Amino acid sequence: MSDDVDKPAPEDAETVQVEGAHASGDAEQKVEDVEHTAVKIDELSKKYSRERRPTLEAEDSDEERVVVDRTALEAILDVSSRLKDIQKKSRVSMSTLALGHESYKDKQAKAKEARSARMGGIKTQHRFLLENAAAIINKTPEYVLEGVYDADVHIDVLDSAVAEGGRNCIVLCDALLPPLKMESGRFVPNQKTWMERVYLSDTSTIPVQGRCVAMYRIKNKAIDVKNVADDYYLVYIDISSEKDNVVSGIYKTMVQVYIPALKECQAWGDLNPPNPRSGDIIPAYISKIMLFIDYLEKTKIDLDCCTRFKINYMLYEDELSDQEKMKHAITKTNVLEEICKFVKQWMKQITMVLVQSQQLRREPSNIGPLAELDYWRRQLTTFTSIIEHIKSEACQMYIHTLIRAKSKLIKKWRLLDNQVTDYYNEANDNVKYLYALEKYCEPLYRCDPVTMHQHIPGLLYTVRMIFATSRYYNTTKQISTLLVKVTNQILNMCMDYLTNKGKKTIWNQDKQNFIKKARIIDLFQTYITYYVLNKTTLEGIEEYAANFNKLFKTISSKTYDALDHRRPDFDKDYKTYKDAVANQELLLENFMINSVNLCPTTEIALSLLKRFEKLKLDCLYLEDQYYDLIRNFTAEIENIRDRYNEERENPELPRNMPPVAGRIMWIRFYNKNIKLPMEEFKLHHEVITHMVRLGLIAPLLIRHPLTNLYVVNFNVYIPECIREVEYMWQLGLSVPDAAQIVAYCKDRIFANFERIKALVDRNNKIRRSMPKLYLPLLRAQLIKMEKAFQPGLSTITWTSLEIPAYCDNICEVMDEVDLFVKEVTDMKEARIDEILKSLAATMLVYLPENAVDPNIFYEENLVRRDEIAQSLQQKSWNAELAVIELINKFLGSVPSQAIKDLKDKWLDPDKALKPVTSATRVFPENAAFLEIENPDRFDVTPTLNECNELFAYFATKCLESLIKCTRQSLDVLRKRASVSRAQNISTEKNEKITSVVLL
Repeated sequence: MSDDVDKPAPEDAETVQVEGAHASGDAEQKVEDVEHTAVKIDELSKKYSRERRPTLEAEDSDEERVVVDRTALEAILDVSSRLKDIQKKSRVSMSTLALGHESYKDKQAKAKEARSARMGGIKTQHRFLLENAAAIINKTPEYVLEGVYDADVHIDVLDSAVAEGGRNCIVLCDALLPPLKMESGRFVPNQKTWMERVYLSDTSTIPVQGRCVAMYRIKNKAIDVKNVADDYYLVYIDISSEKDNVVSGIYKTMVQVYIPALKECQAWGDLNPPNPRSGDIIPAYISKIMLFIDYLEKTKIDLDCCTRFKINYMLYEDELSDQEKMKHAITKTNVLEEICKFVKQWMKQITMVLVQSQQLRREPSNIGPLAELDYWRRQLTTFTSIIEHIKSEACQMYIHTLIRAKSKLIKKWRLLDNQVTDYYNEANDNVKYLYALEKYCEPLYRCDPVTMHQHIPGLLYTVRMIFATSRYYNTTKQISTLLVKVTNQILNMCMDYLTNKGKKTIWNQDKQNFIKKARIIDLFQTYITYYVLNKTTLEGIEEYAANFNKLFKTISSKTYDALDHRRPDFDKDYKTYKDAVANQELLLENFMINSVNLCPTTEIALSLLKRFEKLKLDCLYLEDQYYDLIRNFTAEIENIRDRYNEERENPELPRNMPPVAGRIMWIRFYNKNIKLPMEEFKLHHEVITHMVRLGLIAPLLIRHPLTNLYVVNFNVYIPECIREVEYMWQLGLSVPDAAQIVAYCKDRIFANFERIKALVDRNNKIRRSMPKLYLPLLRAQLIKMEKAFQPGLSTITWTSLEIPAYCDNICEVMDEVDLFVKEVTDMKEARIDEILKSLAATMLVYLPENAVDPNIFYEENLVRRDEIAQSLQQKSWNAELAVIELINKFLGSVPSQAIKDLKDKWLDPDKALKPVTSATRVFPENAAFLEIENPDRFDVTPTLNECNELFAYFATKCLESLIKCTRQSLDVLRKRASVSRAQNISTEKNEKITSVVLL
């Protein structure tokens, strides 16, 4: 509505007509000046035209050129054409000037007569409304009436407002408006400044502005002098600011006047207490009013986001209002410059809006889902205002003019137009879907967490439909943003619920009520649990009570909001608090144990345990203390027995007691020392009977803490208990039910024990038989065995009915693993190791038994070389195929399709030809029993490395075999050569001796 300030109201939109009576002399003088100027300009134009001809002719010859300023010539021609137009208009206006001068007085007289008639049309009820409106805007009644007399439409509006079935609401506006027209009856000639005056509007065709008074009625009946004061209501609305509009004015009035009065209202008629429905209807009514106020506020913000474009309407009316004017405007440089200036300003504003829309949104971390609707509604309002401006007639004519002039701005303008259209479509689509979500989000702002849950399914279903059908909300990023804001609002309402809408912190309200709200609050539960220490009279326990109070006071004195889940401060302090509480619990347990141990007798210790039992603290583990006291009581009974045997011949009797009565009293003393603890232990008989059950509900297996081997978790007390029960049956004694159940299941328990023990032994045997060289690639088999045994470490107990199925599954898995291990072991021994041994034992040199000619020896070794080379190549190839098949077998056993697909694709020449020594593949003795990390994860890269490393290991072994056979062959050749030389030397010596003898 603020745009209407720059543009006159409809009744003032026409240009004020200047009559001839007050301007005839000036017009004649102006016409003469225009004619004289036109003559001068024609002469200049002809002069420049004559000077231009020699210039054109001089271009063909070598004569001196005459330079003419084209810009100046065009400007002069433009001014000449404009002055001719003015001259024509002036000549036409002169013909009508006299007629206008004659009719001016008649029009003025008629306007005054119409104004007088309007004055007479004001009724008493009209005057009542106008006088009250004048008082509200702090003006005199005469000032208001003068404005009402300006137009017939004002009287029509007033008559309709008091007639039966007429208008229910009219608005009186006081604003700064354009000068009055002749029809008002108080026209002032030559007035160009705007004036402050009032007018009436029915808000349907005439816009409202300035300071307004809305006059409305609820009953649509005729208004007379009697009921006008009762049936009509007046309200003040201020929209005088440049950025204000009707919505902002209504919003300010509601917030500043009606809402405070409504909240302080105590008179609700029939709804006042003790009406039982008052507690529901009144808050619901106020809640709806507040929702309306919230809607007004958001609408006000949306309208404030509208982009306002300045338009030169005078330029539009004079130069661009039709096609003919546009054609002439294209030839006018100053008009085009003015149009370009405005279009550039519009483009700058649109670009700024687009840049702001593309920026990252900075929002509070706890913002709710309706904020998403508010954001897109503001975006829609902004781009709608731009679209409406682009589609407006004035803007279209501006742009069409630039298109006809072939301006360079058009290309940029069209690009901006397309971008604005895209953003408008996105905002429009998002607002449409978010409005559908609004009614499901409203309970998140109204309901507490107890009643909110029933609205969540519908909300999530709507979000799913938006994700499935929306054009712009169908991405994970967009829908995640929306769900995060839904979660934020749920957390906000939970926080308000816990803190009584922020009136109290979590530390200064009733702990029990707070726990009822929050369901599980460990911190407060801990405080309440150990608060009992402040009330007990146990000696020495005051220190621990003070420590627990100090811990709670420390964490409750923190200044941050403990319910803010985004801040890590409370989590850190809570962890510190829990650690300190655990430490205090341990100290309290030690205090209780030490106190019990200091008791001289079991009876006193039991009495002290009763006092500790009243504290109801789980951290004391009182059942364990009763079990320890039973053992102490057993030793105490033996001491009583020894003392009885020592004193029974000559007991110590009380003074002045006869022998028989004294003995009875002595016996009762010992009986009391035995009977009272026994009666107390009967109340805790489960401490003894549950020890057997505890042994049976334990898992079947445990791991050895050092070797990680499986150990059968069978309590040695169970066989002893079974034998005790059997002998007690033979003696005819009563046996507890738990012990009888154990005895009845003796055969099944022992059979399961033996079978589990055999499975554990077989598991250890299979793991020890695994070649350590293959352990990295046998990881899948080890994991398979681990998963088979895993239930026995946690869920399967000695009383479980699933033990047979559990054992069968382990047997099946171990059969598969055992077979696989044997296959890969046999493949290595038969197809790889044997070939490598054969390679190492190969003789590369041909050595005859007797001496031969060197040439023959050479020829024979050449033949031998060809045979051996072919044999070595074949053996090496067979070994390589065996290694590849072995590695593929390992890959095929892995339960991962990505690794299975690596078959025949795992070989990397760079890694496979890398030298690997035996030390590289060294593993500890218990490598097969070590814990496996990430058993559910099979990575491709480590598996590829292990495959290539194993291949490189066997390649190195093959190379070592070839080196060994070469060394052995050379050693044999060297030895044969040494023996032959020694024989030759011996023969030569014998020949020399023979020759000497002969001589």
